Amino acid sequence: MSGILRYFLSAGDGRQMTIRYVGPGDLVGTLVADPSNVKTHAEVLQPAVLLNLDLGDIRSLAARRPTFAEALLDETVGRVRIAYRTLSASAFMGVRARVARDLLERAKILGTPLRAGLHIEVTQQALADATGSVREVVARALRELREEKAIGPLGDGVTILDFDALDRIALV
Repeated sequence: MSGILRYFLSAGDGRQMTIRYVGPGDLVGTLVADPSNVKTHAEVLQPAVLLNLDLGDIRSLAARRPTFAEALLDETVGRVRIAYRTLSASAFMGVRARVARDLLERAKILGTPLRAGLHIEVTQQALADATGSVREVVARALRELREEKAIGPLGDGVTILDFDALDRIALV
């Protein structure tokens, strides 16, 4: 209902990969009650208030309201698209492109206008966790983004100077 969460997968060795960022109005969690070996987690990035929906109530409502069932299907299809995009980025993009993509996603979820000078409070370690990398490699990617003038000098987070440049880099 409010706040921002990072929805991510984790491996046994501690590595993480962000699947998506979740903001007000987004659904988080699963509609499937079957157990899975894949463990998902949510990290609170901004204090959040969540509405817990009971699986039985959701199924009952979907059975009675076809438009609700269709909305759930649309949500599921959207999540599959996001999962494929994340998988593709992890498999085919370098760390620099994944960091650029993550910064863009973080900027979009803030709900503020995307303008040069937008500051995102994030650490190198948080970017490493989000992109499935390590801090040292992310530091090198950030240095390259600074040299390309896509982001400003690092300090307490990252200041985005050129959204178009980040977008081009994220599509590599």
